[in-house]
Amino acid sequence: MQDLLIKNGLIFDGLGSAPVRGDIGIQNWVLATFGDLGWGKAAMLTAG
Repeated sequence: MQDLLIKNGLIFDGLGSAPVRGDIGIQNWVLATFGDLGWGKAAMLTAG
């Protein structure tokens, strides 16, 4: 369970690439997951 979930946000990588839309999960003030986090199903990537 995430403390904060940002749905369909515009994500910039800081390298000048085109931004993408995606979901970001934050837990304990740390980026925990990103990708398509809709309804807790697949396509979830874990940071770290």
